[in-house]
Amino acid sequence: MKQLIVTVIAFLLFATTVEANTLATSALFTDTSGIEKKQVKVTNWGSRAIYIMGGYFKETKDEIVSQTGEALFEEIENKCSSAAWPAALNDMDSEDSIVTAKMNRLKLYRIATYQHKFNGNVFDKYVILEVPYVGNEDWDANVKWEGSVYFIIKEKDIEVIP
Repeated sequence: MKQLIVTVIAFLLFATTVEANTLATSALFTDTSGIEKKQVKVTNWGSRAIYIMGGYFKETKDEIVSQTGEALFEEIENKCSSAAWPAALNDMDSEDSIVTAKMNRLKLYRIATYQHKFNGNVFDKYVILEVPYVGNEDWDANVKWEGSVYFIIKEKDIEVIP
């Protein structure tokens, strides 16, 4: 009887641990399979937003959420500035042509387009680009990141890859 109780308890602990790990993993990576993605190339990296400050999306959140959903928007908000990128994705020390050539090898996907507004002012149209690690594993053998990171860049500075 003791052995049966120990076995049941061990099973319940295992099942609870597996479910907790599954929930934790799914919380780290938002499913983007239902979002229309277009592979793009960047023609001018100069308009990429580097530092995103609090309130940046305050006036544009609804427009973005209508395209991405709330969960992905929250992920984007947390992973769209240089603080969340691997250092190699924010290399400001190398020569521009070297950085540009390397960045142009990334596989990037447009997942949202929006008219940027801040403090009541209307700015250019911007896009949110997803940079998934899967598909970019060979970009730099020394660089890894979890799930995806995101870039914000002016719409005029990208081209859709047919």
